[in-house]
Amino acid sequence: MNNSLEKTLSFVDNLISSFGGLRGVLAALATIMLNTFSSNISSSLETMYYNIKLSTEGGRNQIKKLREEANHALANLSRNDNTP
Repeated sequence: MNNSLEKTLSFVDNLISSFGGLRGVLAALATIMLNTFSSNISSSLETMYYNIKLSTEGGRNQIKKLREEANHALANLSRNDNTP
């Protein structure tokens, strides 16, 4: 049991050393995580930004204005009318 644990710890130590120490391991892990979760990160940040805007009166008014503009644009498209 102890011998296998020692071998495992020695392997991990050699692996960390081959990456240039802890700094190299952290850089490699950060790169892997960014490549894996980049779309989730941006989506989560957009959701967080939207939720923060909803918590303020000015943000709610801005979102309401954007919705009204979008509804107006959609109504114009459905009528095939290009007037603003």
